Amino acid sequence: MNHDGYFPQTMDLLGALDEPSTTSTKSAKEESALSVIPNEVLVEVFTHCLPPYPACPPLYGAYSPTQLTHVCRLWRDLATATPALWRAISLDLIPNGSPVDEPLAEKLLGTAETWLRRSGTLSLSVVLRCRWDQHPEPLAVASLALSAFLAHHERWEYAELRVPPSPDVSQDPAENADIHRAMPRLVCLRLTASYLGSEAVLGHIHAPKLRTLYARASNDAFYFWLFDPPTWQRLTCLKLKDLPPDYAAQILAQATGLVHCWLRIWDSEAAPVSERIHLPHLQTFVITAHQRRTMTELLDALVLPSIKRLAIREAFLGALAAAGPQKNAFVPALAHLFSRWGSSLARLAVLDCELIEVAAAGAKEPFLQAFPSLVDVELFLEDEERSVLPFVAVGDAWDDNWPLPSHD
Repeated sequence: MNHDGYFPQTMDLLGALDEPSTTSTKSAKEESALSVIPNEVLVEVFTHCLPPYPACPPLYGAYSPTQLTHVCRLWRDLATATPALWRAISLDLIPNGSPVDEPLAEKLLGTAETWLRRSGTLSLSVVLRCRWDQHPEPLAVASLALSAFLAHHERWEYAELRVPPSPDVSQDPAENADIHRAMPRLVCLRLTASYLGSEAVLGHIHAPKLRTLYARASNDAFYFWLFDPPTWQRLTCLKLKDLPPDYAAQILAQATGLVHCWLRIWDSEAAPVSERIHLPHLQTFVITAHQRRTMTELLDALVLPSIKRLAIREAFLGALAAAGPQKNAFVPALAHLFSRWGSSLARLAVLDCELIEVAAAGAKEPFLQAFPSLVDVELFLEDEERSVLPFVAVGDAWDDNWPLPSHD
């Protein structure tokens, strides 16, 4: 394991220091030697022992700030009094897909609560994970864990939440109209709701600095209940999963500041899009689906004058083609899109190819010849995210750490 910006070899040294001494005299000598290091230097060393914020260290073991507290009394006192060491907290109530263990989950929650206290007033990076969908009954401690994090919602800067059902909160948005949560520091949010209505506990989120959102709601109406129009307008990076086409159109119509957008469309019926949707800053657009074979209503409504990177399902291009889904119809379909969007593309990925012979020599040539601005074309047999990510990656816009390490 290695991370830029911190020193795992330091933690290896700490591991050696953490080994029990054979005599109390040896322990005293070790503590005396360590005490000559200035506190300011120690704090700097401690900070570089951890993954760079907002990545979260483990609660226990190597690379955890908890290990620093085991070296000697001086280090324990100094570490516990340094809020920056405890501000990135990842709580996985069923770690590594292990069997359900309520006592272990309660222990992990207790540790997370300790870290929350030690972090003082600093901004937080928080992660709450539990594979609710793999267990018929959610852990009783899960709602307590969410409540513990929500008690500090005003300090959230980066948050990734798998929202559990909350027994004390109605799942009906209408009954939670008075719940408002100010999150003045929040810039990045990953939100997954596996139980119908479970996100109601979050209330109306007021996050003026929110720029990155990755979400899968249990009920698509919650998108507009959780976030008001100004919040959508300020987003620059958006990734939504299993979204009906009509909701996708409504959201895009409000999210006019987007630079990067990734949509996985649900297989429901598409509603007509009556107005053009102008996204003047959008540079990267990924649009795919489980089984759906047409997105003509939405694609025809878009105006993307700045688009540079496009990843699109082959079937969507086939549905756009006047001649129908034929192998030689995809280039005219793209030309149709670009003429409406008023843009020139640099990178193109065609996903879930069925008619295009991906492995055939010259399969990319028709696209490269028709569109001189293209510098790269990729053809995929599937739309598996791990295949598409390297192609559409733009800096840190989205990858396996977008915005925090994902285990979806």
